[in-house]
Amino acid sequence: MVLSMECSECTTLVEDDCSFLDLPLSIRSAESSSKIEHLDLALQEFLKQRKMDGDNACYCDKCGKKTEIETRYYFKQLPQILTLHLKRFEVATHGVYYQKLHDDISIPLTLNFNRSEDNCNEWCLKPTIPEEKFSHNRQEQNSTNTEIELENIGSTQQEKKYELFAIWHHIGEYGSGHYYAEIKSGDDWYDFNDCHVVKHGSSEILFLKNAFEKKQCLLRSNTAYLIMYKRKESKEHFDDSQNNLSILEADTTTSGLSEEDMVHSLKQRIDTPGNQIQDPRATEEKCHS
Repeated sequence: MVLSMECSECTTLVEDDCSFLDLPLSIRSAESSSKIEHLDLALQEFLKQRKMDGDNACYCDKCGKKTEIETRYYFKQLPQILTLHLKRFEVATHGVYYQKLHDDISIPLTLNFNRSEDNCNEWCLKPTIPEEKFSHNRQEQNSTNTEIELENIGSTQQEKKYELFAIWHHIGEYGSGHYYAEIKSGDDWYDFNDCHVVKHGSSEILFLKNAFEKKQCLLRSNTAYLIMYKRKESKEHFDDSQNNLSILEADTTTSGLSEEDMVHSLKQRIDTPGNQIQDPRATEEKCHS
């Protein structure tokens, strides 16, 4: 990803390449603390432009002083594996302890990205939720002087598609609870729960299990914590060595494996003593500057 920063006085633009293993997505709005109920909106919240001024102003080398800047992240290259981390742990209102957020969030089975019309080096998320939802959200954002930019790109432009293939869940509260995972292999989904692996059927069954509107191709969950999408292959390939977010390909123990072998490999890791899942507090406190 790229971190873009523009000085409001001299308009100097500085762009830095940033590497992420996963993208931390808020499920509560920073401005109003309202719930963000769709994964699309959570990702757009992460990517939107922000103003840094006052105590948060940055030093501009050209101006020789701290100035107000506009900053944002954008996708310069798309990874093979896109991992999204929902920030379900936060400091309580009075700042004494951490708490778990049990908010429901809608998770699309697919994500689509288009190249930006304004910048050929930028990939933009294509909305998967009903337009009225985005319209309502745009009104809320405009009331706080921020705006989600939605790219209206024609079908003739390049497009990359992602398919949901894994969800890690956390059940419980801050400081305690249980993890389990749902992973797709072929057309079927499997539950990975400690040493037990259970096949629970196709995406059709998963729709019914989540009791959400099938026609929207969305799942609904209040326990999803880590969400992974796999990029669908197309005739045009990008250099995978530059995919900073590619997790499975960077792991030599799973590189080159089929989906079935990958599921078996993941199960072996779960069963291996010492392979403990990290405390959520450590994940929440990661620095992603």
